[in-house]
Amino acid sequence: MRWLARDAQKHDTLFFHYSGHGKLVKDKNGDEIDGYDQALVPLDHRTAGTIIDDDIHDAMVKPLPIGCKLTVLCDSCHSGSILDVPYAYSSRGRLKDSPVTHKWHEYKSSTADVVSWSSCKDCQTSADIHKHGFPTGAMSYAFITALDRNPQPSYRELLRSTRALTKEYSQKPQLSIFRMA
Repeated sequence: MRWLARDAQKHDTLFFHYSGHGKLVKDKNGDEIDGYDQALVPLDHRTAGTIIDDDIHDAMVKPLPIGCKLTVLCDSCHSGSILDVPYAYSSRGRLKDSPVTHKWHEYKSSTADVVSWSSCKDCQTSADIHKHGFPTGAMSYAFITALDRNPQPSYRELLRSTRALTKEYSQKPQLSIFRMA
């Protein structure tokens, strides 16, 4: 993850996609409203451990310069606020309650444009499905399908489309954005 942001410059556009296991772990620094950090469970987790949202934020969001754009698609359980971006949006275009405690808002802020697409709320799990004979995450499939159908959607349209395409599963895709002036 660090390599993605390491040499980022103004006007760069970065994309990160993770489709795999996710879990909740007890929050140790007090930045989470619900008391739990979201974590990715990589293939080498038995030896290297999980990667919590605080570390993901510090590796991929914090180092980005002004004018850089980062889009993350995280298709894993409990990924709603995986980047710890303080602003989440509803499909009606309204700001929702922040998953980050107020005293952490300034630290979790960024000078870059950051967009986080998550497969579900922090309290939900994500479905693994089979489409066209291949295993995939429901959100990954929904995201690609929605863009195939409408290659230039607004964020609101894309959020609504991914939610419609995943409605048969017990997950509700999430959108969090920071900056986007």
